[in-house]
Amino acid sequence: MIGSATNTSGPLQALHQFQANRTELSRSLIRLSTGQRINRGADDPAGLISSTQLSAALAALEAETQSLQRTDHIAATADASLGEVSNLLRDNQGLEVQLANTGALGDAEQAAIQQQIDANTQAIDRITAGATFNGQALFDGSVSLSAGSETLTLPNLSSTQLGSTDIDGQTFNLSDTTSGSALANNPAASSQILDNAITQIASLRGQIGAFQRNTIASTLQANRIAFENLAQARSQIADTDFASETATLARNQILDQASIKALGILNQTEGHLLDLLS
Repeated sequence: MIGSATNTSGPLQALHQFQANRTELSRSLIRLSTGQRINRGADDPAGLISSTQLSAALAALEAETQSLQRTDHIAATADASLGEVSNLLRDNQGLEVQLANTGALGDAEQAAIQQQIDANTQAIDRITAGATFNGQALFDGSVSLSAGSETLTLPNLSSTQLGSTDIDGQTFNLSDTTSGSALANNPAASSQILDNAITQIASLRGQIGAFQRNTIASTLQANRIAFENLAQARSQIADTDFASETATLARNQILDQASIKALGILNQTEGHLLDLLS
């Protein structure tokens, strides 16, 4: 009985080692084929929890980054529209200077200049009313640029809001410089309104630019750094180390082949012993 127990322990131990080697070989092949060190909870329960939390943080950062990029595009669109408005205001400013020189202009020339002023003012209204992003009007007072806790609201812009100026106790706007309006024949007063309108647009463009540079860009940079660090941390936990796993695979393949040969030798030995005993 003692000899029988001794004889059976060798094959059983070899078979157990063969099965263990096969399990390790299969695990290495799965890790190399998927690129993931953790493919199920049993591979590393704590690592799975950590990598899942890191993945959630990465998803939140990615969503925030996309939102910031969209906000930056909105700001760039608004700034481009305001740039065109600024050009038109400067044109009108020059035209008002020409109108002030009445001694060198005839009535027809003055009328032509006033028509150009009217056309430019109408163009300003078209630009401010038509400036949109994905169908959303930018200058109707409903749009705010947001980045984290910082917010910049775009104002309601049109010729009736631009260049508000108090003249002799009465407030006038850009629309009052067009034909038939209160200041149509008053180049000096119209120039004051245009000066204020140009300053107003320049100030707004400066606010948008500062928001893009100091808030959006800096937050995007911080997000990129955080994303890289989190991705690296998750990779160290969940991703396969190909160099290490390839070496482990080669080792397991050698052990697997050795186990197969050992089982073959043991089977042959057992067979010879049975022949001798019989």
